[in-house]
Amino acid sequence: MDDHRLNSPYVVKAIGDPVKLESGLMQKESGYMDKIIKAMDKTATVERSNNIVIPKYDGKMTIKYIEMEEQG
Repeated sequence: MDDHRLNSPYVVKAIGDPVKLESGLMQKESGYMDKIIKAMDKTATVERSNNIVIPKYDGKMTIKYIEMEEQG
């Protein structure tokens, strides 16, 4: 991210099964909300939506860690 800091609030959007995505975040002691957010004494909310729009990335993309496999 070119050492740019992000200011809160953070919004994370994900496309997938909303029940599975939410349960992965909310698991007691092993989910992100318990393990990371609460441990840092922060608060967060999870919101389900059936109409998520994730705009295409319009910035520069740099590939750093790729190796070409030799065909033979």
